[in-house]
Amino acid sequence: VVPQATVSSLKSICFGQNANIKDLVASIQVLGQIPINTSGMVSPTVSTVYSVQVANNSGTLNCWATQTVQVNVNPNPETDFKYNINSCGGGVQFTDLSSSEIASWLWTLESDKTFTIQNPYYFFKQGGLYTVTLTTSNVYGCAKTSLKTFSISTPPPVSINTASRICKGKSVQLNASGGNAY
Repeated sequence: VVPQATVSSLKSICFGQNANIKDLVASIQVLGQIPINTSGMVSPTVSTVYSVQVANNSGTLNCWATQTVQVNVNPNPETDFKYNINSCGGGVQFTDLSSSEIASWLWTLESDKTFTIQNPYYFFKQGGLYTVTLTTSNVYGCAKTSLKTFSISTPPPVSINTASRICKGKSVQLNASGGNAY
């Protein structure tokens, strides 16, 4: 009796991950692995085609069928960034240097401040030591994080008049203080 249990013929993982090729079948043997792999967990570093024996243990017979499963290993993004700190303190321009078909960015600049744009500018209100993380995801859904720590000078005590509501097409006078030039 040919087993009715099957495994999916294609799996995709990110580099460094494991793939479970057992799916929902009762028993599996990944051929060509010593010791015999019966867990169905594989850790390829390149795209690989595995030959597996799949068992159908229904009834009194233990029948096996040979099938193949391709596991595609997708690249992780190369995540990196640089930053340029404003010499007066506070402001930082972040520049993404990531590669490998980047599809999205998640910058964590402070615990409650995140951005999803590629190259954000951010003003830190207090001087001090900050750790910024950038997590990129590529078109394959693989993600990687890079973090950098740097020191920010205390920004000058600059203030501007309170918020004003105006109608479209009208203007408002902005008054700033605390600086030497604006």
